[in-house]
Amino acid sequence: MKETLIAAAKKLIETKGLSAVSSREVTREAGCAEGTLYYYFNTIGDLLLAVFLESLPSFSESLTGLAFRVGEGQVREILAEVFVKALAFYRQTAPLMGALFSDPNLLREYQQALLKSKRGPHIPQDHLRAYLKAEQRLGRVRSDLDLALFAELFLGSAFQRAFREKFAGSVQNTFVSSASKDEQIARDVVQFFAERVEPPLER
Repeated sequence: MKETLIAAAKKLIETKGLSAVSSREVTREAGCAEGTLYYYFNTIGDLLLAVFLESLPSFSESLTGLAFRVGEGQVREILAEVFVKALAFYRQTAPLMGALFSDPNLLREYQQALLKSKRGPHIPQDHLRAYLKAEQRLGRVRSDLDLALFAELFLGSAFQRAFREKFAGSVQNTFVSSASKDEQIARDVVQFFAERVEPPLER
């Protein structure tokens, strides 16, 4: 039931906005009695905090697996996979982030929760940077690559595209997502970055 309540609150945020999230609306969406919400959460603020915390770990956790792929396959193929995952993650969280920034008190609570749990938007960048550093040691990534800057620019381009899609909506249908299109976008982005990442071929 706790997960059902979180999912209901998330759906309301995405479809009606943060102001629509009340105990009555959430429990109606979840199909339970209003008092049930307070069995799991002390306040609506606690519920909202759970929505944000439960929605964010998936991408960071998926990148921890990069450590086991060092030296395997092509670096550009792995980067393309990371980009596709980043697109999906940022599409999912863009509406939540908009809601979060609309409530300064909730934002502060969320920031404190991230500090306590040692999580945050820097974690995916850290995982990507660590992976590239390991590949750098193997000579599969340029030794002069600024890893921190690359990770920020690479993931930032995924965030920008996902945000643009959500912001434009159906007005610009060229941004409508599909699995095949995401993979093509990822290949194009990685191709752009490839010469800055891969060491020059020996002649």
